[in-house]
Amino acid sequence: MEASRIHRFLVPRWVALLLAAVAAVLVPWIVYLSYSLPSHHVSNHWQFAWSGFDVALVCAILATAIGLIRGYSWASATAGAAGALLLADAWFDIVLAHGPGERLEAVTEAVLAELPLALLCLWIAVATERGPRALWMRSIARVGGASARPGPDPRAAGGDARPGIREARDRPTRPV
Repeated sequence: MEASRIHRFLVPRWVALLLAAVAAVLVPWIVYLSYSLPSHHVSNHWQFAWSGFDVALVCAILATAIGLIRGYSWASATAGAAGALLLADAWFDIVLAHGPGERLEAVTEAVLAELPLALLCLWIAVATERGPRALWMRSIARVGGASARPGPDPRAAGGDARPGIREARDRPTRPV
């Protein structure tokens, strides 16, 4: 089954239409907020807001590391979340910086740490999303078998790929 059919089977079409409608509604909302919000706002819980955000960031990065080490299929989702949080962190650090000194510090931190790590996380999300077939192919390649070349899955005919190899289907995975 091709990938587009699989996605349509797993996620109904109305979900995509709902998301498109939400995006369309958000455009005028963003314009409204751009003109109606005050340019200065004081918050009594500023420290908690940033601390909470950083806790979420640490959890996403740690979950990605654990998922990658243990070979869990959800590592792609946590890597994507970590990448998005890192991009948001860089954006808000730069936009909310007060004065040239803080802005220079925020840009430096973004360029040297947050953006490269975000790109790494997003690469991990894409690379690990290839699914169990890619894991199976890598396990064959580690052993150095000739069947590591791309081609039809030997298990599709009902046989085992190679005896003694821990296949992707034997890995502990949980649905996302």
